[in-house]
Amino acid sequence: KALLIKPDFADLYNNLGNIHSELGDMSQALKCYRRATNINPAHYQAFFNMGNILKKNGKFDAAVLSYKQAIYYKSDFYQAMIEIGNIHRIKGSQEAALLFYNDAISVNSKSVASYRYISVLRKFKTKDKYISEMESLLNDSDVSQADKIILNFSLGKAYEDLKQYDLAFQYYKKGNCKKRDTIIYDRREDDHLFEKIKNIFSKTFLKTRLDWGLDDSTPIFIIGMPRSGTSLVEQIVATHSDVYGAGELSIFDRILSTYGKKILKSSFPEFVVKFSQADYKAIGKTYINSLRELNPEIKFITDKMPQNFLFTGVIRIIFPHAKIIHCVRNPMDNYISIFKSLFSDLHRYAYDLSEIEHYYKLYYDLMNHWRNVMPGFIYDIHYEKLVMEPEKQVKRLLKFCGLNWDLQCLSFYQSDRPVLTASTAQVRRPFYKD
Repeated sequence: KALLIKPDFADLYNNLGNIHSELGDMSQALKCYRRATNINPAHYQAFFNMGNILKKNGKFDAAVLSYKQAIYYKSDFYQAMIEIGNIHRIKGSQEAALLFYNDAISVNSKSVASYRYISVLRKFKTKDKYISEMESLLNDSDVSQADKIILNFSLGKAYEDLKQYDLAFQYYKKGNCKKRDTIIYDRREDDHLFEKIKNIFSKTFLKTRLDWGLDDSTPIFIIGMPRSGTSLVEQIVATHSDVYGAGELSIFDRILSTYGKKILKSSFPEFVVKFSQADYKAIGKTYINSLRELNPEIKFITDKMPQNFLFTGVIRIIFPHAKIIHCVRNPMDNYISIFKSLFSDLHRYAYDLSEIEHYYKLYYDLMNHWRNVMPGFIYDIHYEKLVMEPEKQVKRLLKFCGLNWDLQCLSFYQSDRPVLTASTAQVRRPFYKD
């Protein structure tokens, strides 16, 4: 209505773009931001927002240009500098990323996000200026509690590099405690969820729906706990010429839940009991269409959302010819790696060691259930075996996926495919055992 009164109001188009972005309509959001910049070519916020949309859509070069336009019109726009750094980081250009993070700090010394990404990429060898500056920010009353959480995790990483493990652990512990205080989580809810999944997806339930799915082998699902080696496995598989690595996709969960709640007015896993064969096929077709938007031609597409282990029974019904790779890691290593990571709020159990252990046991029990009710459908790959005998394990992995042997898969770290997860730095290294 405001635009009907004042159709040349750039700020309104920018705000309308933000709303479309929140609603998930990225193409409409992009149109609004472009309209804002057409009206006001110096609208740096619209250029920045446009860059965010392009980045989400994987159009990294175009996103960088948009961020640079924002900086051109606002030279101290440190957020845009950080995002350019992030694009270089996820594409594996670590030195270029560090330059942009340092540029952001030079115009805003309290740019905590820059320090976070520097700590991820940097291997600290001495207590340098970055550590001292982070410690100063941690004691700065003007720095928000959210930023102090980030600083604690970043300092934990820095002191771990310096082999000062007691001090590192104290920082990690403080960061986790502060983060846990911001989260509402009741482990009993997960107890109920996992129990319902096991009760519903019995052998009989799956057997009566054996021929309900699609004859489509496009997806390769990579599942497991976070920090169990899922990014490494995807990077190996996606280096193969017949595979496109799509990264962590939330679309299967979203399509399944939206369909269930909209049509059947209930939540997962209850609604799967009410699904007809047509419902399962409709969900599968919507999912495949979404995958094919990412790459229409290639034979296989990976979906590396670890949490899809919750939906393995649904995947078995919809995609009986899909491949599921389950990444397994030593539980103690897995616990501490999760404890050292600052996630999105998806992993609400991840900020207390006893809650991590409790959730891991639920996951472990569920994976045993899947093996029992659908033997042979899931391929377990053990992180420790993979790094100790890579060629042998990679050959087995590719064979399971129906892929010919490709020596390039052992040189996965040379791939320039973007990696958006917390493991972006690790998958740029050859196999390592440290």
